Amino acid sequence: MSETRARLLDAAERLFAEKGLHGTSAREIVAAAGQRNESAIQYHFGGREGLVDALVARRVAAIEAARNARLDALLETDAAPDVRALLACLVDPVVELCRDDAGFRAFLSTFGEVALAPGIRLSRNRFDMQSLARMREQLRTLVDVPEAVLAARAEALTRFILLSLSQRARSREPFKGRAFDRFFTNLTDMGAAMLTAEVSAETRAAHDAD
Repeated sequence: MSETRARLLDAAERLFAEKGLHGTSAREIVAAAGQRNESAIQYHFGGREGLVDALVARRVAAIEAARNARLDALLETDAAPDVRALLACLVDPVVELCRDDAGFRAFLSTFGEVALAPGIRLSRNRFDMQSLARMREQLRTLVDVPEAVLAARAEALTRFILLSLSQRARSREPFKGRAFDRFFTNLTDMGAAMLTAEVSAETRAAHDAD
């Protein structure tokens, strides 16, 4: 990665955390990165959307490595883990990165906005994360619900977790200590419940109607 490209990403991440995705102009990012040419974002990323994608991809790489390592370790000791254990593999690496990296906390505090954006499917796995594909295969054997219902719950769960962790990062509350342990264990419990809740006759009928 070129030095200029890295500076633009660092500046964008910092400003997005301070002012929000939609409250930060391209001109501000270019200036904060120490660049004079206002077309720098266009040149290096193909535009603002490309910049955001590159910013997410940079952080996703770290998450992906940690999640796959956690999942490998879990499956080595338990060939059939329960839903809660799988969710811990999903969320724990994000928490650990928040503890160790202030830049990652800034990133997470910003991208909670994405969970509220219309028309974006968070569970689509647009960055082709192998860890998510592996977890979904495990979940299909554990959660006895129709595929369409599981997909809808996975989308809702992704938004719920992203918003919850993003809100904590934005409030600058610590990602450690007894208060955090209570927050985290309850978050994991609620996530498991969202996936494993009994499917009502009304929900089955609604999906069958489609």
